[in-house]
Formats: sequence, C-alpha cells, structure tokens
Amino acid sequence: MFSKVFKPTVGYSSNEVMLLGTINHHLFDAAVQNQNFEANYLSKKIDEILSAHDIIDSMSCMGISKDDLLAKLVPSIKLICTWGEKFCKSSSNICYGQKGKEKNKN
Repeated sequence: MFSKVFKPTVGYSSNEVMLLGTINHHLFDAAVQNQNFEANYLSKKIDEILSAHDIIDSMSCMGISKDDLLAKLVPSIKLICTWGEKFCKSSSNICYGQKGKEKNKN
C-alpha cells in the first residue's frame, strides 16, 4: 500500500512531507554530530543540504522550488535550537555522535 502512496524518485519519496522529513533528519543529525545548535549554523546547513544533487533532483521531480522548501523548514531551526539548549548545553561534558565518541575516549 505504501509503495502506491510514496513512489520513490532518486532515493527519496515523491511525497513532499517525506522529503521535508529527510531534510529535517539531515539537519538534526548535523547539529548533533557537530554539537552546534546555533540558528546561523543550521541556516547554513539547510543551504548545504538543499544543494545536494539528490535533494535537487527530488525537488525538481516534485516541482518544488528551493524558496518554498526553505519557508517550510524555517520552523525546524527554532525547534532544533530549543532542543539543543534543553538537552545539550547543560551537559557540556557529554558529547554525542562520532565526534562525541572521540572526545569521550580522552
């Protein structure tokens, strides 16, 4: 049933909601991996993610402009910043992701 609803194109679903979810996942993952939850960093990261060839291909297949997608992703920046403030800033000795594993070994 899902294969009829979510038809894949270039590694992503042609469904805009799933594309937004994929981009949000990449954004959150980058913030956690780099322990950077600042709005400026996340904005730059969104630009990088939206410049990836597979994302551009998916946007093109769905007829979605970069500006339309950016407008829908802006609320995610605040949510990720808030999450980072709540769960990561107060625990500066705890590091997450691959970089965190390297830091915690020392």
